[in-house]
Amino acid sequence: SDFRLYNAIANVSLYLPLYVCLTADYIYNTAADDNNDGYLLEITAGKKKVEQFKDWQVFATYSRVESDATFDEFADSDFRSGGTNNKGWTFGYRFGLGKGWAHALKYYVTEAVSSQLPTDKRPMEENRIQIDLTYAFKF
Repeated sequence: SDFRLYNAIANVSLYLPLYVCLTADYIYNTAADDNNDGYLLEITAGKKKVEQFKDWQVFATYSRVESDATFDEFADSDFRSGGTNNKGWTFGYRFGLGKGWAHALKYYVTEAVSSQLPTDKRPMEENRIQIDLTYAFKF
């Protein structure tokens, strides 16, 4: 498929007693006749950045990307094993363990948007837990 992509992103950050961020992302491929759009909706709450001990964030994301909405390589590689033709939820949190250290957990509940091509070996539905330990260097 050819690709001529248009992408719009809206982000609103609120500083209430805690940080709340709402994000919407829409992509449209005008070069494809069908299966040519996708979107992502996300809400994040907690600290704006998890940098210190006891800093935290929680988030929930719903994403739907049709098969010709974008290049497969541009899509999230962790979401239903990567690529396009995916929809579903991601839930998670980040927690500060100390200066620069953080722990994160993501839970993916995903499935195919439409029937798969025979060459697509991914399962139609996939649930996955991902646990990360990160350290951020500051220069």
